[in-house]
Amino acid sequence: MAWSGGRPTSERSRSSAFRVRAMRLSTRDERRYDSAEWKDSLVIVQQGSLELETTRGVCHTYRTGSVLCLAELPLQLLRNPGSLQTVLLAISRRH
Repeated sequence: MAWSGGRPTSERSRSSAFRVRAMRLSTRDERRYDSAEWKDSLVIVQQGSLELETTRGVCHTYRTGSVLCLAELPLQLLRNPGSLQTVLLAISRRH
């Protein structure tokens, strides 16, 4: 891969190499954790905040700009604790 003008360039298009999925959580919304949903994904909190609740009931909060790997973790819930919509981007390789 070469860099041109601050942007990566390659013979393979970025869109063919990676899959990007967006997940939105409304204010105070929560979603059950499913490890398979996050397999091989890098997750970016694009907007808002994300609270992760472990299977032991401990909560951790991540804000805009946080980069996470959510696969195979002892989690039970993903929650939007804030007053703004939370937007997560999950980026994974195409197989």
